[in-house]
Order: sequence, then structure tokens, then C-alpha cells
Amino acid sequence: MSGNREATGGTRSLSADASEAGPAQGIHDPVPGSGSAVSSEPHAHPGSAVTGAATAPSASAVGTGDAPATSVADPSAERVTVPLVGMTCAACATRIQKKVSKGAGVLDVAVNFGTERATVTYDPTTSNAGEIVALVRNAGYDARVEETELHVQGLDMAMSGVPVERQLLSRAGVVSASANVATSSVRVEYLPETVTAEDMAEAIERAGYRLAQPIDVADPVEREKVARAREYRTLLRRFWLAAALGVISMVLSMPLMMMEAGSA
Repeated sequence: MSGNREATGGTRSLSADASEAGPAQGIHDPVPGSGSAVSSEPHAHPGSAVTGAATAPSASAVGTGDAPATSVADPSAERVTVPLVGMTCAACATRIQKKVSKGAGVLDVAVNFGTERATVTYDPTTSNAGEIVALVRNAGYDARVEETELHVQGLDMAMSGVPVERQLLSRAGVVSASANVATSSVRVEYLPETVTAEDMAEAIERAGYRLAQPIDVADPVEREKVARAREYRTLLRRFWLAAALGVISMVLSMPLMMMEAGSA
């Protein structure tokens, strides 16, 4: 009986010594495959690593289950600037923004009434500049699109102009491209503030051809002045037409007003 007490006492003494000396290395090693994040470093508090592993990840790393938020920083996204025609008030800008934002592949839209510009970021795998211009026109407005003709060496010997058209349309800002094999030329519609002559020349080279002559691209500033002058003349004609109709309707209504005054 006394032997058992001594043995028990010896065991308790061993446990106390072990607890005072700290946990021995390897005693708290995790079971393989258990996924525990307990640190195996000596003299480390066993609970510190467990608490770090159980900490919830940041909000940026957690999926909410909703549709992904719009990210204009997507490296695959493309951005175009669309010069707008026909806006008369801030409500017009809001209307265009709402209409364009509903288009397939459109990630972000910003319409500036003061500069008459729409900056659109989109996914090039599901949309392009031509579709964005179509969305603007469907909203009841227009986009200022420039047109040029490219003369391509050797295109008259090709079976089809589709490869050239495909390369041009892959450029952000190219609205349409139509190749004519018989005349060895390509007619291109483009957004002047997004695509340059160098971009179009590079697209022709990627298709395996070269330009026969430099691309004739008008000065965008001069084009802007001409477009604004044309729009001003259109608005002025509408104003005078409305004024003339107002005067005519007032003159025609005067006899009726006089008859009503006489009968009273």
C-alpha cells in the first residue's frame, strides 16, 4: 500500500517537473493529416499558432456568393473613348450611361456632359467598339466615328480579306472594317481618340501584309471643330423653325381670342 503511494507520488512529481520545465519538443506534434496549425518550434506557446490559424481571412479573400463586382483593373479589359453627338442636358448623359451599361460585356461607363465624351471599359471577348457605338445610337444619340481607307499591298492576290478585317477589329477603337480584295483596300471606321494610324498599320502587318501608302488620318482637333460647327448649324435651323411655327400659331389663334373677348 505504501509502495503504491510512493509510486503515485513519484508520478505526480514527474508531471509537475515536466510542466515547470515547459512542453518537451515533439509531445504536441500534430497527428499527420489532421490539418492542425500547431507550431513545432521549441519554447513556443502551444495556443499562439492555433489562434493564428483560426483567424478569419480578410474580406478580399472571401467569396460572398454574389455576382463579381465590376473591376476596371482587369488586365484583359479594354477601354474606349466615344465622342458623343446630340446631348443637350445632363439627363442625356444619364440616359446614355444607363443604356450603355446594360450592354453585354460592359464593365464600366462614365459619361461626361461637359466634354461630350463617354469612357467605356469592356470585356473584349464579349463586346467591341462597334457594339458600344450601336448602344449609344440605340439610346437616341450618335457617336462621332471617323472613316479612312487603307491601301494594302498584295491583298488583291488573297483569297479573302477576312484575316485583315479580323486583325483590325481586334484593335480597341475600330468600329468596322470592310476589305475589298479587287481594289486591294480596306475601309475602316474608328474612334479617333482611341485608335491611331500606327495601331492600324500594326494590325495590317500582323495579318501578313504591308501598307501601300501612309494612312490618311485627319487631325482630331480639326475634325472636332468641324463636327461642332455642323452641330451648331443643325441646332440653329431647329431654333428658327420652332420660332417660325410659334409665330404662325400665335397669329392664327388671335381671331379666336378676339371672338371670345367680343362674346364675353
